[in-house]
Amino acid sequence: MKSNNQAMPKTNTLKKREYFKLTSPQENIFLTHRFYEDTSIANLCGAVLYDGDISEAILRSAVTDLIRRHTAFRLRLSGEHIGHQYMAKEEQAEIPVLSFSDENALDLYASEIAGKPVTAYDMPLYRFYIFYIKCTPCQGQTVFEFPVFLDNEF
Repeated sequence: MKSNNQAMPKTNTLKKREYFKLTSPQENIFLTHRFYEDTSIANLCGAVLYDGDISEAILRSAVTDLIRRHTAFRLRLSGEHIGHQYMAKEEQAEIPVLSFSDENALDLYASEIAGKPVTAYDMPLYRFYIFYIKCTPCQGQTVFEFPVFLDNEF
């Protein structure tokens, strides 16, 4: 005789992750990246320069809002399903704040970070930095870097 007090199976309340094939341009870049895996061949760098005193909190808030509003920043390449991508949950981005004595010091550091490959699988496909240099007219600035896996949505 069966008992009516048997435990009910737990239902999974987590939404199952959906995977999507890469677009043709993304796939071309992905395959190039796989061929040159330990290089920065797929990196695309840019900088937004601000002249004058700008609050770090305002810059951080603006970058955080940009990431939150544009789902392309939540795209992740799947390490489990190669050649596919998925949309990650919203998360707080790490945005380091750096200070440089002059533009030459910044240029050296920017060359170094631009040469580092962005981790490809199951991680953000971008890096943002807030930096300050002690020169005029460039007081506070933001630099960002992301590989072109994001496609041409920008």
